[in-house]
Amino acid sequence: MLSLEFGDYEASCLLRGTDKLIVSFAGIGDLVNPAPDYEWMESLAGWSDDCSFIFIKDNSRSWYTNDVGIYEFALWLKNLINELQFTESIAFGLSMGAYGAVIVDSLIHFDLVIALSSRSSVGVEADFDPRLESFSSKVKAHLNNNLMNLIRDDGTYIYLYSIDDPCDMMHATRLYELKRPNVRILKTRGQHNIGYNIKKVFGLNSFFDWIFEYRCLPKHIAFTPFTDSTVDIAKKLEGLGHPTQLSTEDYDQSFQEWELDLIPRAILDDILVHTVDQSFDNFLKKSSSTPISCTQYIRLYLLPIVAYCHLNPEEFVKNLSFGWSDLEPAGCWAVGKWHVIEGHILGLNHSKHALAIEYDVYLPAGTTQIIRFYLNSVDLLICERTHEGGQNSGTVFIPVQDSFLSLLIETPNFTSPKSHNEGDDNRPLSLFVKSLTVIPMK
Repeated sequence: MLSLEFGDYEASCLLRGTDKLIVSFAGIGDLVNPAPDYEWMESLAGWSDDCSFIFIKDNSRSWYTNDVGIYEFALWLKNLINELQFTESIAFGLSMGAYGAVIVDSLIHFDLVIALSSRSSVGVEADFDPRLESFSSKVKAHLNNNLMNLIRDDGTYIYLYSIDDPCDMMHATRLYELKRPNVRILKTRGQHNIGYNIKKVFGLNSFFDWIFEYRCLPKHIAFTPFTDSTVDIAKKLEGLGHPTQLSTEDYDQSFQEWELDLIPRAILDDILVHTVDQSFDNFLKKSSSTPISCTQYIRLYLLPIVAYCHLNPEEFVKNLSFGWSDLEPAGCWAVGKWHVIEGHILGLNHSKHALAIEYDVYLPAGTTQIIRFYLNSVDLLICERTHEGGQNSGTVFIPVQDSFLSLLIETPNFTSPKSHNEGDDNRPLSLFVKSLTVIPMK
C-alpha cells in the first residue's frame, strides 16, 4: 500500500478503483509504542472489495488538533476524492480517531462521519475527563478543541457510545444536548473500545455492513437510540462524582424508576441490591407474620450478566458461584470436579441466544481433560468437550433458554501442576474461564 507523510500525520492507501471511499482514523494506540499504529486495516480490507480505504494516524497523539500537517493532508485528500471521482466518502474512527474524523470532515466535507466513543471536546475544555491526562494537557488551545465548532449544519454524523464507560457518557451527554438534527447518537453496553466488544460478540463484518452500507438505520440488537432518560442517568451520576457504590439515599431519590437496561455496569450491582431490599421491606410491612426465604429467583437476580458484552474476569467473577479459584488477571480456574456459573441476563430480546464461554484447559503432556456442561439440572447434558494432544483452548456455546441461567460444569480429570513437577501449585485444576458473552444465535 502507498504510504505518505504529512507533518505529524501518516497515511496509508488501499485504492481499488471503486466508487466508495472509507477513511479510517486511528486512535492513540498502545502507549508502550512511541507512535500509534494504523487501526482497522486488516479487518476493513478483508470486509469488502468494493471500497477503497485510506488509513491515517496522528503520531503526535493530539486528537488530530495539531496543525503540523493536518491541512496538507486534508487538501491532498480532497484533491484525491475529486480526481478519482468517488461518489461517496465516509470518515470512521474510534476514540481519538473518532475526534480526528470530525476535524478532517470540517475541512473537506465527507458524506458521512461515523464516530465511536468520541470525545465532545479535548484539552482544557474537557477537564471533566481525567483519562490520558499526560497527553490531553499538551493539547494547545484551538477552535478544534470542541465539537460545537466542528459539526457542520450540512453534514451527517452518527455517534456510538457505551453507557458503561463514565467518561464516554459525560461526552455523549454534552453532544446529545446540542440537539443537532443531523447528529444521531446510539448507545450500547460494554467497554470504551466498542470495536473490540463488537468483534467478540457479533464479528466485525456484520457490524461494518450495518454502519457503512445501512448507516445504522436498521434496528440492531446491541444498539438503541439515546433518550432523555439515558442522559438524565448520566447527568445524575456525573453530579454524584460517578460513584462505584450507590447509597440507599441516592437510590431512593433518583434511581428507582429507571429500567435496569439503562443502568451503567459500575452501579448495577448496587441498584439490584437496593431493589431487592426494597421489595423485601415492602413485603414484610404488609405481612410480617409470613416467613420469607431467599428464593432462587432473588439469588440469581443479584448476579447480573449484561447481554452482548464481552465480559472480562473482573466483570463475570460474581457469576462463578461455586468451585472456582480466586480471581486472576486473565481469568479464573475451575478447582475440583464441580463448578457452577449463574446469572440474571439483562437486555435480552426475543431471539435465540447462547452463552459463549472462552476458556483454556490445564493439559500436561500425555493427559486428557473432559468437560461436561449441564444446563439448570445435572440431568440435562448440553455438551461434552475432550481436550488432548495440545488442544488446550476453546469456546463453547451454551443455549440460553430464559433470562435466568444456572450452568453446572463437570471436570472429572482435574490435576495439579505440582503432581506433574510443574511448580508448587497443588490445586486440582482443569478449566480456566477467560470471558463470558451472551450472544444472539443465527
